[in-house]
Parts: sequence; C-alpha cells; structure tokens
Amino acid sequence: MLKIPSAEVAKNFGYYQDKALAEPVTVRKYNRDSVVIIRADEYARLKKLDRQVRAIEELNGDDMELLSSSRMSPEHDHLNDLMD
Repeated sequence: MLKIPSAEVAKNFGYYQDKALAEPVTVRKYNRDSVVIIRADEYARLKKLDRQVRAIEELNGDDMELLSSSRMSPEHDHLNDLMD
C-alpha cells in the first residue's frame, strides 16, 4: 500500500486518485496515517459489512424470539463459566 504525505497528495491529487483504483493509498499527515483513498466499489463493499446495532427496546417480538431461541456452538461452552 502506498503511503504518501498529504502535501504530495494535495499537489497531485488526480495522480493518486488514479493510483487508488489499483491499490489503496494511505495519506499521511504529520508523519501519521490520516486517511485512505480507495475505489468507490471497495468502499461500498466494506459498508455492507458494517454491523447494525439496536437497543433492546427497539427489537420486535420476532427478533426477541429469534434471540431467545438461538444457541451458541458447543465448542464455546467453556465461555458459559464466565457468566457465573
């Protein structure tokens, strides 16, 4: 992955925009990673992976039923000890 100072990206944004079509470009500011330029379709793919969080009060009856009937894989049974 390319790591480029922000001043360089500001001077040649079009060039680095084209580079980001092939690979992510990390923009560094004050010698620290600041942002990453990526393809729009890659951003859309990543956004689809975002988890949605809701408060328990927002769950409807069907959601609550699904939660109460769900079971953890037996390989994780040892984690039950942490609940005591």
